Amino acid sequence: MCSQTGANHLVSEHPEQERRLVDEVYSVTSGRPVTFADVNRLPHTCNVITEAMRLRPAAWIFTRRSVATTHLGPYRIPAHSDIAYSPYAMQRDPRSFAHHLEFDPDRWIPDRAAAVPKLAMMPFGTGNRQCPGDHFALAELVIILATVSAQWRLQPGPGTDSTTKIGITLHPKRLLMRAEPRQPLKTPVSNTPGH
Repeated sequence: MCSQTGANHLVSEHPEQERRLVDEVYSVTSGRPVTFADVNRLPHTCNVITEAMRLRPAAWIFTRRSVATTHLGPYRIPAHSDIAYSPYAMQRDPRSFAHHLEFDPDRWIPDRAAAVPKLAMMPFGTGNRQCPGDHFALAELVIILATVSAQWRLQPGPGTDSTTKIGITLHPKRLLMRAEPRQPLKTPVSNTPGH
């Protein structure tokens, strides 16, 4: 499932996460458009995207070919073997992620993220074949989610079937989102005397 679509749908199902996301965006932007410079100032929004990529990655299977005979755990892998692995399965493994099927953006707060085993999370692949555009893609996803969430409340529409459909990528069978304009947020009242 596309991470942007997945993030929008997951946020719509978790009102507390939606409220935190909108509050964070407004606290950083005060209603102005989100820019690239804001990305590092939106940690919760970044965590929502990361958690959406964990649960609903676009790429569900990768392949590699061994160039030499090697061992992976107890398994001997002969040279020139084709190997397939699934980020979708790995990123839902209960040995790596507590409450592995729950949408929990706070698992990416630095103290908690440190407990995630190395390579348990690899939505962009890893090694010398890792997607070279991963940082750009993450920034783009954060900007889009922040921009849309600040202006619109998305809710699943009638006829939605969010069941995962497998193709070259993962995507929902039929995900229809209804956009409701958000009420403009008021500028916070200043605590400065005389205001």
